[in-house]
Amino acid sequence: MAEMGRFQGSLDGEVMPRLVVGATGRRFRGREVVSFRHPPGLFGTRATGRERVREGTVANGLLNQCAITDPPTPYWAVMDAMCSLKSGFTKRQAIDAAVGHVGEGKRRACEIAWDVLRNHHRHERKRDAGMGFMVDTLEGGRMAVRARAPGETLAYFAAERGRREAAEAVLAGDGQGGAQDGG
Repeated sequence: MAEMGRFQGSLDGEVMPRLVVGATGRRFRGREVVSFRHPPGLFGTRATGRERVREGTVANGLLNQCAITDPPTPYWAVMDAMCSLKSGFTKRQAIDAAVGHVGEGKRRACEIAWDVLRNHHRHERKRDAGMGFMVDTLEGGRMAVRARAPGETLAYFAAERGRREAAEAVLAGDGQGGAQDGG
């Protein structure tokens, strides 16, 4: 592996900054390229396999873990768009920005990439990727991307469905798990 330079930027969150090995000295589409450790078990993913060192780009304090290829993939383009917009953006704004990297002919591919990346922690194929970001829904349906917190593991999101169903049962008044009347 080539000698790493000092990463000049900063990364949001508690987990990802500790995983950056250093800057490669290269840029991709105007973004700094860094090397980072990708350990098994990250965010509750499968703990099997071996740690890998990968490269990613950094924009607006967020690490884009999607593969760096030339031309860029729709996945890299959508994640870069989310990182660039960071907060208060819409799906359409993110996809339009991504299409700016890959061309209008890849719009449908960007829409698919959006769906996978937006819901990566629940997506059958991507949930074990150890992605270091989350997309939150804000008021008015706008969104924000942020660094994933250490406690936001796969187990947390698997249990979320059960928590939601229990809350819906209480609100529906079916008597399951709610407060008892009387006294």
